Amino acid sequence: MSLQPFIERDPDGSGLYRSRLYEKQAKEKATNTWIEHHYLPLRQQVALVHEATDAQYSRALGGKEAKWLRQQATERQLQVLQHMHPQVAREARAKAWTGQKVSDLITFLSMRGTLTHPPPFPQEMPNDVA
Repeated sequence: MSLQPFIERDPDGSGLYRSRLYEKQAKEKATNTWIEHHYLPLRQQVALVHEATDAQYSRALGGKEAKWLRQQATERQLQVLQHMHPQVAREARAKAWTGQKVSDLITFLSMRGTLTHPPPFPQEMPNDVA
């Protein structure tokens, strides 16, 4: 499973942000789930993103010091990249790209559609005020 949180700036320039989670399972269509669709301060959105993804995060795999980031890309990573962009995969093999570089490119290639076309804004629900 691939999880990628996004924090998006308010296009109206309010200085506030909203957040969503992009999820993709192998051979399934990707889904976007709003973590918080209301525009809030950046620090609050970051805290909400951390809370939403904390249970699925592992420092051994995703931390800055993970060994695989600096090691040469695995054959499986290169096969996935070959399927997505053969020309770039040939360059990755020839130049012995790191696992991090190939992983970042795979993530970008798989999500470029949602980066340029975010999900529709949900309809606001009226506040129940007593």
